[in-house]
Amino acid sequence: MHDAYNLGMENTNLANVVGALALALTDSVDQSVKRMIDDAGPAAEAMCLVRHAPGIPIEQLRRALGMSHPGAVRLVERLEKQGLILRERCSVDRRAVELKLTQEGEALVSKMHQARLLALEEAIASLSSKDRLHLCRISNQILFSLAKTKDSALTICRLCDETNCLNCPVSKRYSELT
Repeated sequence: MHDAYNLGMENTNLANVVGALALALTDSVDQSVKRMIDDAGPAAEAMCLVRHAPGIPIEQLRRALGMSHPGAVRLVERLEKQGLILRERCSVDRRAVELKLTQEGEALVSKMHQARLLALEEAIASLSSKDRLHLCRISNQILFSLAKTKDSALTICRLCDETNCLNCPVSKRYSELT
Protein backbone atom coordinates (compact mmCIF):
# COMPACT_ATOMS: atom_id res chain seq x y z
CA MET A 1 0.00 0.00 0.00
CA HIS A 2 2.89 2.33 0.74
CA ASP A 3 4.23 1.87 -2.83
CA ALA A 4 0.79 2.54 -4.32
CA TYR A 5 0.59 5.74 -2.29
CA ASN A 6 4.03 6.84 -3.46
CA LEU A 7 3.14 6.03 -7.09
CA GLY A 8 -0.07 8.06 -6.73
CA MET A 9 1.87 10.99 -5.29
CA GLU A 10 4.48 10.67 -8.03
CA ASN A 11 1.78 10.74 -10.72
CA THR A 12 0.09 13.70 -9.06
CA ASN A 13 3.41 15.53 -8.87
CA LEU A 14 4.17 14.73 -12.52
CA ALA A 15 0.74 15.94 -13.63
CA ASN A 16 1.20 19.15 -11.63
CA VAL A 17 4.69 19.77 -13.05
CA VAL A 18 3.53 19.07 -16.62
CA GLY A 19 0.62 21.48 -16.07
CA ALA A 20 2.96 24.20 -14.83
CA LEU A 21 5.31 23.58 -17.76
CA ALA A 22 2.45 23.77 -20.25
CA LEU A 23 1.25 27.04 -18.76
CA ALA A 24 4.76 28.54 -18.66
CA LEU A 25 5.38 27.58 -22.30
CA THR A 26 1.98 28.95 -23.32
CA ASP A 27 2.70 32.25 -21.57
CA SER A 28 6.14 32.49 -23.16
CA VAL A 29 4.80 31.82 -26.66
CA ASP A 30 1.86 34.17 -26.10
CA GLN A 31 4.17 37.01 -25.04
CA SER A 32 6.41 36.43 -28.06
CA VAL A 33 3.49 36.38 -30.50
CA LYS A 34 1.91 39.49 -28.91
CA ARG A 35 4.97 41.42 -30.04
CA MET A 36 3.99 40.56 -33.63
CA ILE A 37 0.22 41.12 -33.57
CA ASP A 38 -2.04 43.14 -31.29
CA ASP A 39 -4.82 40.55 -31.14
CA ALA A 40 -2.46 37.66 -30.43
CA GLY A 41 -5.03 35.11 -29.27
CA PRO A 42 -7.72 34.20 -31.79
CA ALA A 43 -6.35 36.30 -34.65
CA ALA A 44 -2.90 34.73 -34.50
CA GLU A 45 -4.37 31.26 -34.12
CA ALA A 46 -6.77 31.80 -37.03
CA MET A 47 -3.99 33.00 -39.32
CA CYS A 48 -1.72 30.11 -38.39
CA LEU A 49 -4.54 27.62 -38.99
CA VAL A 50 -5.28 29.15 -42.40
CA ARG A 51 -1.62 28.77 -43.31
CA HIS A 52 -1.58 25.22 -41.95
CA ALA A 53 -4.77 24.29 -43.83
CA PRO A 54 -5.21 26.65 -46.81
CA GLY A 55 -8.82 26.70 -47.96
CA ILE A 56 -10.14 25.83 -44.49
CA PRO A 57 -13.84 26.72 -44.24
CA ILE A 58 -14.99 29.18 -41.58
CA GLU A 59 -17.00 26.44 -39.85
CA GLN A 60 -13.94 24.23 -39.37
CA LEU A 61 -11.88 27.23 -38.25
CA ARG A 62 -14.61 28.13 -35.76
CA ARG A 63 -14.63 24.66 -34.25
CA ALA A 64 -10.82 24.49 -34.02
CA LEU A 65 -10.72 27.84 -32.23
CA GLY A 66 -13.72 27.07 -30.00
CA MET A 67 -15.57 30.17 -31.19
CA SER A 68 -19.19 30.88 -32.00
CA HIS A 69 -20.04 31.14 -35.70
CA PRO A 70 -20.75 34.90 -35.48
CA GLY A 71 -17.50 35.41 -33.57
CA ALA A 72 -15.50 33.53 -36.19
CA VAL A 73 -17.16 35.47 -39.01
CA ARG A 74 -16.35 38.77 -37.27
CA LEU A 75 -12.74 37.65 -36.75
CA VAL A 76 -12.36 36.68 -40.41
CA GLU A 77 -13.95 39.97 -41.50
CA ARG A 78 -11.51 41.91 -39.31
CA LEU A 79 -8.51 39.99 -40.67
CA GLU A 80 -9.80 40.49 -44.22
CA LYS A 81 -10.15 44.27 -43.65
CA GLN A 82 -6.56 44.28 -42.36
CA GLY A 83 -5.46 42.66 -45.62
CA LEU A 84 -4.28 39.44 -43.94
CA ILE A 85 -6.88 36.88 -45.08
CA LEU A 86 -8.85 36.35 -48.28
CA ARG A 87 -12.28 34.74 -48.48
CA GLU A 88 -12.86 32.88 -51.74
CA ARG A 89 -15.81 30.85 -52.97
CA CYS A 90 -15.17 27.13 -52.94
CA SER A 91 -14.81 25.76 -56.47
CA VAL A 92 -16.69 22.57 -55.49
CA ASP A 93 -19.50 24.11 -53.41
CA ARG A 94 -20.17 27.72 -54.44
CA ARG A 95 -22.07 28.30 -51.16
CA ALA A 96 -18.96 27.57 -49.10
CA VAL A 97 -16.16 30.04 -48.41
CA GLU A 98 -12.51 29.04 -48.23
CA LEU A 99 -9.92 31.05 -46.34
CA LYS A 100 -6.44 31.83 -47.59
CA LEU A 101 -3.68 34.15 -46.43
CA THR A 102 -2.59 37.20 -48.36
CA GLN A 103 1.12 37.88 -48.87
CA GLU A 104 0.97 40.21 -45.86
CA GLY A 105 -0.72 37.47 -43.84
CA GLU A 106 1.94 34.94 -44.87
CA ALA A 107 4.70 37.35 -43.83
CA LEU A 108 3.07 38.00 -40.45
CA VAL A 109 2.55 34.28 -39.78
CA SER A 110 6.21 33.65 -40.63
CA LYS A 111 7.22 36.30 -38.08
CA MET A 112 4.89 34.80 -35.46
CA HIS A 113 6.30 31.32 -36.10
CA GLN A 114 9.84 32.66 -35.73
CA ALA A 115 8.95 34.38 -32.43
CA ARG A 116 7.28 31.18 -31.19
CA LEU A 117 10.26 29.07 -32.19
CA LEU A 118 12.71 31.36 -30.40
CA ALA A 119 10.64 31.27 -27.20
CA LEU A 120 10.45 27.48 -27.28
CA GLU A 121 14.13 27.05 -28.14
CA GLU A 122 14.99 29.25 -25.18
CA ALA A 123 12.86 27.02 -22.94
CA ILE A 124 14.71 23.84 -23.96
CA ALA A 125 18.18 25.36 -24.26
CA SER A 126 19.39 23.81 -21.00
CA LEU A 127 18.52 20.25 -22.09
CA SER A 128 21.18 17.87 -23.36
CA SER A 129 20.78 16.29 -26.80
CA LYS A 130 19.76 13.03 -25.13
CA ASP A 131 17.14 14.78 -23.00
CA ARG A 132 15.80 16.60 -26.07
CA LEU A 133 15.33 13.29 -27.86
CA HIS A 134 13.50 11.85 -24.84
CA LEU A 135 11.31 14.93 -24.57
CA CYS A 136 10.52 14.76 -28.29
CA ARG A 137 9.56 11.06 -28.07
CA ILE A 138 7.37 11.58 -25.02
CA SER A 139 5.78 14.74 -26.47
CA ASN A 140 4.96 12.87 -29.69
CA GLN A 141 3.23 10.11 -27.72
CA ILE A 142 1.19 12.58 -25.70
CA LEU A 143 0.23 14.68 -28.72
CA PHE A 144 -0.85 11.58 -30.67
CA SER A 145 -3.10 10.50 -27.80
CA LEU A 146 -4.61 13.98 -27.37
CA ALA A 147 -5.72 14.18 -31.02
CA LYS A 148 -9.02 12.38 -30.57
CA THR A 149 -10.94 14.09 -33.41
CA LYS A 150 -10.02 16.05 -36.54
CA ASP A 151 -11.15 19.24 -34.78
CA SER A 152 -9.00 18.51 -31.73
CA ALA A 153 -6.04 17.84 -34.02
CA LEU A 154 -6.47 21.25 -35.65
CA THR A 155 -6.85 22.83 -32.22
CA ILE A 156 -3.59 21.27 -31.04
CA CYS A 157 -1.73 22.53 -34.12
CA ARG A 158 -3.31 25.98 -34.22
CA LEU A 159 0.01 27.80 -33.75
CA CYS A 160 2.31 25.18 -35.27
CA ASP A 161 4.70 25.83 -38.10
CA GLU A 162 4.08 22.79 -40.25
CA THR A 163 7.35 23.35 -42.11
CA ASN A 164 9.28 22.57 -38.92
CA CYS A 165 7.29 19.50 -37.93
CA LEU A 166 8.94 16.25 -38.96
CA ASN A 167 6.74 13.15 -38.76
CA CYS A 168 4.04 15.10 -36.94
CA PRO A 169 2.16 12.79 -34.56
CA VAL A 170 -0.96 14.96 -34.76
CA SER A 171 -1.00 14.85 -38.58
CA LYS A 172 -0.52 11.11 -38.40
CA ARG A 173 -3.46 10.79 -36.02
CA TYR A 174 -5.53 13.22 -38.13
CA SER A 175 -5.09 11.02 -41.20
CA GLU A 176 -6.24 7.97 -39.20
CA LEU A 177 -9.44 9.65 -37.99
CA THR A 178 -12.67 9.38 -39.95
